[in-house]
Amino acid sequence: MAKGALCFFFDICYEDEVGEEGEKAEGRRDEGEKAEGKKAESNDLHYELDIFPNPTQSEMTVTLGNPAVKIVQMEVYDLTNRKVHQQTVNQSSGTLRLNELPQGVYILKVYLDQRDVVIRKVVKQ
Repeated sequence: MAKGALCFFFDICYEDEVGEEGEKAEGRRDEGEKAEGKKAESNDLHYELDIFPNPTQSEMTVTLGNPAVKIVQMEVYDLTNRKVHQQTVNQSSGTLRLNELPQGVYILKVYLDQRDVVIRKVVKQ
């Protein structure tokens, strides 16, 4: 589980590899996979998604830099990947109300009308 969290949040991904003598060894992913990860990140930045204030105590505003692209839906997940909030938007910005959630770190998934999903970490104080 810790390896998955490192990979998801910090792009530090490990894979189990089998050594020459058949023993299991852990290793980092190779440079080609790192470059692929960078490519995905730059694709994600294309949408210029602003979330503020982050961290928040109650509400945060989610805004896309391109008004031609619309946010269809926003979903908030806890760190066990359980959906704790869902909200329909259908415009280029929206207010995410997190009043009912306890303090903690959450994953925000923003679904766009371009069929893309932008994922960000948000913090509720």
